[in-house]
Amino acid sequence: MGFVLRAFRISVEGEGYVYHAKSRARALGDAFHAYTHARGSIKFADFLRLASCRQEEGGERFGDPITVLGKPAFFVTSNRQYVQFVRPGRGEVFNSHPLDVLPVEYRPDTYRSEKFDAQALEPCKEMAS
Repeated sequence: MGFVLRAFRISVEGEGYVYHAKSRARALGDAFHAYTHARGSIKFADFLRLASCRQEEGGERFGDPITVLGKPAFFVTSNRQYVQFVRPGRGEVFNSHPLDVLPVEYRPDTYRSEKFDAQALEPCKEMAS
């Protein structure tokens, strides 16, 4: 199985956020849960009246194959702290420490050096023995 996620921009009351999900319905559901967590109780039907949803491009490397802890995955996005990825055929987005991700080009800039590459291999050597 391959990469199954799509990127959706959901805007509510002038604020827009990108959600990564298998379907538009799942993205709206995720946005609804985030909205009610931040703003309080609201019926889903009322939320749908407030929200707009459109599919958009996921980013330059969105969906590229990577490995996380030596297992196959697909790149979703990253920030300075985590790399977000999804396993083949799955819809759940996970966070990973950048040193667990290969190839190195998919790590945030601050984790791309020979010093970090050597550190990343140390835990693997310990686990193998």
